[in-house]
Amino acid sequence: MLDIYPARELPIEGVTSEWLLSKMSLEKKLLTTKENLIENIKKSDAKVVVMIGAGDIGLLVDKVAKSFKI
Repeated sequence: MLDIYPARELPIEGVTSEWLLSKMSLEKKLLTTKENLIENIKKSDAKVVVMIGAGDIGLLVDKVAKSFKI
């Protein structure tokens, strides 16, 4: 998971990426940065990568896809 991007809204006090990650019941989860995203995906045993969000996430989708030659 990357940092929450509030887009056009004001951030909601107490709602952070760390908080959201703590609410997920997944066994394997990770808070990462844009700079380390591809490296962390490659280190994982993920079979599927889903990317959703706002802001410049679309630019990261292209970089991730190219790094896996999709």
